[in-house]
Amino acid sequence: MKKLLLFASVLLLSSAISDVAFSQNNVGIGTTTPDNSSLLDLNSASRGLLVPRLNTGQMNGISGPANGLIIYNIDSLCFCFWNTTAWVSLCNGTGGSGSQGPTGPTGPSGVVGATGADGPTGVAGANGPTGPSGVDGATGPSGADGATGATGPSGGPPGPTGPSGADGAAGATGPSGVDGATGPAGANGATGPAGANGATGPAGANGATGANGATGPAGPVGCSTANLIIKSNGSSAVCSQIFDDGNFIGIGTQTPANPFHYLRGGGTGIWQSHFQNSGAGDAGLLVENSDVTSQFRVFLGATNYNGTAVIPTGVAGYSLATGTATYGIGVEGAANTYEGSGVEGSRFNDGGADIGWGGLFYNDLGYTGGLFNVSDARIKTDVQTISNATAIISKLRGVTYYHDTNKYPNMGLSDGLRYGFIAQEVEQIVPEFVQEKGLNINSCLPKSAGTKNAVNDKQMFKTVDYVSIIPLLVESIKELNAKVEKLEAELKNK
Repeated sequence: MKKLLLFASVLLLSSAISDVAFSQNNVGIGTTTPDNSSLLDLNSASRGLLVPRLNTGQMNGISGPANGLIIYNIDSLCFCFWNTTAWVSLCNGTGGSGSQGPTGPTGPSGVVGATGADGPTGVAGANGPTGPSGVDGATGPSGADGATGATGPSGGPPGPTGPSGADGAAGATGPSGVDGATGPAGANGATGPAGANGATGPAGANGATGANGATGPAGPVGCSTANLIIKSNGSSAVCSQIFDDGNFIGIGTQTPANPFHYLRGGGTGIWQSHFQNSGAGDAGLLVENSDVTSQFRVFLGATNYNGTAVIPTGVAGYSLATGTATYGIGVEGAANTYEGSGVEGSRFNDGGADIGWGGLFYNDLGYTGGLFNVSDARIKTDVQTISNATAIISKLRGVTYYHDTNKYPNMGLSDGLRYGFIAQEVEQIVPEFVQEKGLNINSCLPKSAGTKNAVNDKQMFKTVDYVSIIPLLVESIKELNAKVEKLEAELKNK
């Protein structure tokens, strides 16, 4: 039976590849007469030989390359082969070099060393020759005049002064004259300074107490708006923004629509309320429906943003710890019954482009149970058995590849060699398996408590429904089995 299956596979392969010739010791593709000196003879006027295309990192990552192994380096755009100890480029005969990495940051300046000790004083040199005489200086200023000499002697001495004559006798006193009229009174002089106050006299006795006046109307108690909580500013009571009518409480609104209603029109920060746990002993916030008969949601996060500049988030959960060997969960969902769902996501078909997701994960997705695709007959119409499955499968090209993490470093793309299909190629054969979807190319950047909504960095990428390929494989195997059974029947009849 195994020989029959092998024989059938060779027949199918030969029918799919009509231009392949086999001889006793070699193989020809595109020719029925491969050259005797070749193991493989390729002949074509419109196509060439396509060897594996690797970047420098992938080339250097090949474990134990065989001597003479050939690849095409997509970084240096050259063919390279392994020459015992190194990769040699066929462009210049030297080993392929990797692309130059970015310049590292400049290191800090070193500490300035201590000043060295002074060296010994050198030996005094011999005296130089005497220089030429300098030019005569300018004539100085004239000196000051000398002091005047003493006056010489005058003529003879003066004669003696004669004696004074005797005073005459005093005359008699004349009579007093008549008094003149009194002149007008002069103007008053300026007022002199006030004298010091006298000592305060003793206090008088208190008067009788007067009758009490009428009681005035009651003044406002803190604020004039009813049901507002009063707050103190240190010297008086004023209205706060907290409303409490005994049934409903409102902050920022005097018409609360719920038992607790917070309203704010916006601000300069990114959070309107902040619950912060600065200790290590308690959780941050608990919201719970403790009544087992309550049918209502416990917590709702919603956004009404309808723009395209950012990607709005109804509920965001971050594990902010960093470092290797740190295990954190951004959002956890759980159900304590087998009938429940831990996490559920959906989207509404509003007639727009089908580029979104009901659930989207960046980086690896793990699960321990089954991954089930709803396939109930009740949700299907116009069911037809797949025909010509083997012909379709034979057109598909399975490939190995590496993700371009240099071009897309923040999408969570996996490392290492991968196996799969090229979406653009599959689309040409089975377009139903391919769909274009939006993906954020910076989705895996680290988050913080201050992270705002992500900037809309979505780009469109073609995706492949790998699960839908399974029915094709099943029908293809059934078609091959039918051919094998037919061959077996023919052999029995011979």
